[in-house]
Amino acid sequence: MTEISVDELTTLLIEDGATSVVQYGSSLTAPETANDIDLFAIYPEDAGTNLQLGPFDVTRLTESEFTYYRDRRNPVYCTEPCLTGSVVAGDETLISETAASVQATAPPQQAINHNVNRSIEAFSDCVDALSSNAVEYTVERLDFVVTYWLFATWYAAGNPTRPLSEIRKQSETGEIIEEVFELVESQRAHQSPDAAEIATLIEEWQTFMLTDRFECPKISENTD
Repeated sequence: MTEISVDELTTLLIEDGATSVVQYGSSLTAPETANDIDLFAIYPEDAGTNLQLGPFDVTRLTESEFTYYRDRRNPVYCTEPCLTGSVVAGDETLISETAASVQATAPPQQAINHNVNRSIEAFSDCVDALSSNAVEYTVERLDFVVTYWLFATWYAAGNPTRPLSEIRKQSETGEIIEEVFELVESQRAHQSPDAAEIATLIEEWQTFMLTDRFECPKISENTD
């Protein structure tokens, strides 16, 4: 049971200044097993910080921030909410136009750069978190490592933007990527992660990025 409904919270976000609120993620695709409710809110300006309220995980961006992430085809802060979500309050135009645009046009070089850099940053977070014994946070960051990497390689091949689920189906993701996603799903199902297993995955991922078994997306000048 939640103390506040989706409708009630989205109404509050609109009253707070949001012009569009999108619900996306597992609360839509698998509501019977979802352990959180993801909302994505866009404000003209002064969006404030992201919110965690009970089961709700609310990402808040200004319109200028949203444009920045749209131009870089960021899956977390633009494309996944727009392609897989449902507008539950406010204006639908920006979301629908963004979804149509990113699917119809080839990703720019800065999209490849951005997603590679985000993957590397998340990997660095994983190493730091595991050294501090923050095991659950390490798994959360591994999810971002792999997600950003998949999008970078997808874009590097010249593909238009698609949802993560479709990219996983159409790409030869490799065993280690699926291992990471399985680990993430097990943690979401409230199974405690094993620190030794995670440490091994991190070592394997580092090797995975650096060997010829997987071609690292090429970055031109860093224009993140």
